[in-house]
Amino acid sequence: MFRQIIFIAFILILSVLFIVPSSAADAAPWDGRPDYSWYTNYPGADEYFIRSPAALKGFADIVNGDGNWDGSADNFLNKKIRLVSDISLDGTEWTPVGTEALPLKELLTVIFSMFPG
Repeated sequence: MFRQIIFIAFILILSVLFIVPSSAADAAPWDGRPDYSWYTNYPGADEYFIRSPAALKGFADIVNGDGNWDGSADNFLNKKIRLVSDISLDGTEWTPVGTEALPLKELLTVIFSMFPG
C-alpha cells in the first residue's frame, strides 16, 4: 500500500512539473509597443520566430523601416519568419508589412496552432 501511495505521489508531482502555467504577461493585453528583441538578440540568424503582437509589430517596423525601429530596414531575403502562436490584432490599427519602396522579399512561414481558439 505504501509503495502505491509513493507511486501516485510521484506521478502527481511529475504532472505538476510538466504543466506550463501561463504567465500574467501572456494574459495581459498588448499595449501597442513593438518588440524587436526576437531580431536584435539573434543578429544574422536565418530563422526568426514571431510569438506575440508586439513581435509582429516589430517585424513590420523592421521591414517597413519605420515606427520605433532605429536600425536599417531589412527585407528578410533568404531568412525564414515563423509565426508560432495565435496572434489577435482585434481592435488594432495595422500597417501592412512591406511597402512598394521596401518590399518583403520572403514568404512568412506560418506554423499553425494545434489548439483552435
